[in-house]
Amino acid sequence: MELTKKFFLAGITLLTLLSLGSFKIQAATVTIPDPAGVQTVWTNACGGIIDLRWGPSPGATGYKVYRSDSYASSPYVLLADVGNTFSYQDVIGPTAATNRDYYYRVTAYNSAGESVLNQATPAEGIASTPICPPPASPVMNGVSTSNVCGGNDAISWQPSPGATGYSIYRGSGGKNFSLVGTTSATSFNDSPGPGFYTYQVSAFSNFGTSTPAGTSGFASDACPPPISVACSIGNPDPRVGSNVWWEGQASGGPGGNSYDYEWSTTGLKPNEDDYVGGEGPFITKEYNTPGIKSATVTATQGTTSGTATATCSITVNPPFPSTPVTASAATTDMCGANVAVQVGGSSYATSYTIYRSTSSSGPYVVIGVFIVGFEVVTAQTPARGLQPGA
Repeated sequence: MELTKKFFLAGITLLTLLSLGSFKIQAATVTIPDPAGVQTVWTNACGGIIDLRWGPSPGATGYKVYRSDSYASSPYVLLADVGNTFSYQDVIGPTAATNRDYYYRVTAYNSAGESVLNQATPAEGIASTPICPPPASPVMNGVSTSNVCGGNDAISWQPSPGATGYSIYRGSGGKNFSLVGTTSATSFNDSPGPGFYTYQVSAFSNFGTSTPAGTSGFASDACPPPISVACSIGNPDPRVGSNVWWEGQASGGPGGNSYDYEWSTTGLKPNEDDYVGGEGPFITKEYNTPGIKSATVTATQGTTSGTATATCSITVNPPFPSTPVTASAATTDMCGANVAVQVGGSSYATSYTIYRSTSSSGPYVVIGVFIVGFEVVTAQTPARGLQPGA
């Protein structure tokens, strides 16, 4: 059936109308042929995807696609204006599961208008959607654990044809399952903590959900705390020439109270005075020079439990000074009480304290403090003793 449009041609000047006394209207018709018959082709047997194709219509500049659930009683709804193309893909989606027919009509248009949709012989196609079943249950690969004491489980399975995703359920003792996650992949990592768990996986799509497939998990205990270590010094006020006692105390780890200790001093060689090295929780070191000394202890437990390190430092002080090697007192005034006291050098001494008494049994009183070296003090009474001080 053709669509006819009338265009009216009229005189364009008043002079023409007056000269004729009357004028005639001439009509011209423009034809918009129907497009060739619509063909429907399934590209997904049960997924609700329908390809439509039609032939060209002479003079047409574009096409519109309509769909209805009924041949006559339901209205045709515009799906798309596809322009000057001859195909369209209709993605029905989940509604394809209703197993019903769909009717299609295509109209052609140009600048003059659009061909009639509800004409006696429409350009139409029909497609019947079969019912899609849900995907099959996935085939389980099993469960593996990445931490035997932490309850970190990895569940995997084979892909299920037609599935768009998977739901993972976790239960205890084969019951009380609850959803723990969904994924479009074929594996899932779960971290439930210590215990024994059972897992189920179901596949789903737009057309339903499969029966769950089950597998057991692993029993795992709580992980012990990681290894830690601390160090301390047994001698709180070490001096040059005395021993410094280094002690390491480790804890944690899965291996009980069995640890291996190793001591070292970073950046120093074993033959240097400040170097500390050795094995065992306790080591001793005698230093020959004063200053800040450091030691690092490393504690390990087996070959897979990791390590822990700690560093301690302490200041080694100079030794206590020795007794002065010489000490003498002599009068410098035969008539009066002027006495010169001379003290010999003492190893590691930084000063000297001079004491005086009128009796060898004391009491002694301090009469002066002097810098390292041989010093002389003049007293008003004879010096009867000498006692060194640091």
